[in-house]
Amino acid sequence: MPDLKGRMTPQESAFVEAMVRTGDAVYSATVAGYAQPPSAASKALKRPDIVAAIQTAVRLRVQGEGAAVARTVLVEIALDKTAPKAPRVAAARALAEMTHLGGVEGAGLDKPLSEMTRAELVEARQRAIAYLAELDAPVLEAAPLPAPAGGLFD
Repeated sequence: MPDLKGRMTPQESAFVEAMVRTGDAVYSATVAGYAQPPSAASKALKRPDIVAAIQTAVRLRVQGEGAAVARTVLVEIALDKTAPKAPRVAAARALAEMTHLGGVEGAGLDKPLSEMTRAELVEARQRAIAYLAELDAPVLEAAPLPAPAGGLFD
């Protein structure tokens, strides 16, 4: 429970910090020192103030560390001459959008996230999710197998 001034207790703060790092509620409750971690984790995640604190901390981490990692990874992919062309082109396109290179429009990461409007942040988030889904898509690079002799139902 929060203290009389509405602040989180040190144990609740430790739970929030562990949740931001791991996303595992039971582990986070264990790290925070709760006697019954599964029960404490369930109760904590039902409290709006705890959930809001976790969401805020995750958002700040993504905006800070996430933007830097995204930029670094995209540059590495774009420059990797041994990588397949599709991911390299996608990375180059994403970098161009982020920096408005060549007149490509977009809510780029060159603008500090703290200066973006809510609409720009939502758009940047949607583009990032779409890009990550594109990167996670399987890439087939093997030569096609020869067709079996005969017909399909032989």
